[in-house]
Amino acid sequence: MEEMGIHTEDLGSKKIAGVMADGTRFVNTVPAGQAGNDRPIKIVNESWVSKDLGLTMLSINDNSKTGRMATEVVDLKQGAPDPALFAPPANYTAVDLNPTR
Repeated sequence: MEEMGIHTEDLGSKKIAGVMADGTRFVNTVPAGQAGNDRPIKIVNESWVSKDLGLTMLSINDNSKTGRMATEVVDLKQGAPDPALFAPPANYTAVDLNPTR
């Protein structure tokens, strides 16, 4: 019978979307009979974080009850955004909704 508890594992570093990230795996084992389960349940969470950006680049949750879910940064563009993204459209007209000012 496996003991309940969280085991932590250092996964080292790897590049994700061109950025170095440090990985950690957390494995939580729920013993048989603890949550109405007839077998031990392993819940595995893996997280890859860029220290430079303070951003989780990859997150994986693998749970025998809910399945596997992964979220990954795949197209990262660093730098200032294009100023045109914040400009009003060319045909924009400002309207004063409070003409008493």
